[in-house]
Amino acid sequence: MPKTTEGVELGEETREDLARWQRYVETGHAIPHERVMAWLDELAIEADTRAPAGCGRDCR
Repeated sequence: MPKTTEGVELGEETREDLARWQRYVETGHAIPHERVMAWLDELAIEADTRAPAGCGRDCR
């Protein structure tokens, strides 16, 4: 398992984060803030429509 310069083992999520960062450094490709926010808005709308019948907003 990869380690930091201090010898600490890196977890899977950290390794994935470092790989994503390296791809960004190499390509400069990133998802625009506006696109991410639009996607999150869509998820929020879907979450509201998927609430159990009779549950109401307070049960989440």
